[in-house]
Formats: sequence, structure tokens, C-alpha cells
Amino acid sequence: MNVSRARAMLPRQRENRRGRPVRNFWAIVAGIVGLMTGFFAAAILSYVIMDWADVSNFEGKRGYAMVFLFGPMGGLVGLGLGVWLALRLTRRAH
Repeated sequence: MNVSRARAMLPRQRENRRGRPVRNFWAIVAGIVGLMTGFFAAAILSYVIMDWADVSNFEGKRGYAMVFLFGPMGGLVGLGLGVWLALRLTRRAH
């Protein structure tokens, strides 16, 4: 059995893996940026909406809801969108 035939029997690996570390780096950076942007955007938007809806600010109710409820939800959405967008934009056309 010659070498080329033996190689043909092995499972094929992806030939070009050089761009993968850079792609993962940009996904991490975009995830962090999306997390921070989503957190602050959701927190500020929730503060404005709660002010408009006359939610009491007694003992910081509005602030607690903004920071501990709506901010993290926006952060998770921003994290997911940031990673998805980075992976989508760095994908190579085949």
C-alpha cells in the first residue's frame, strides 16, 4: 500500500485552521463589548420606562430593578448578539 492511498483512508481534517484563533479572539472581544453595551442600554432604557410608568424610587427600587434585573438581561442578550455577529462576520466564504 502506498502512502497516498493510506492518507486517503484517514479521516480528512480541515485543511485551513490558521484563521480560527483570530476568529475566536474577535468573538471574545465582541462578546465583552456586547455584554457591556447591552447591560447599560437595558439599564438606562428600563430607568426611563420605569420613570415614565411612575414606579416608586423609594429606597432605590428603580435603581435596584435597573441594575439587578433589567441590566443583566440586556447583558446576556448583548453577549449572545456580540458573539453571534463576530462569528458571522469572520466566517470565510467557501
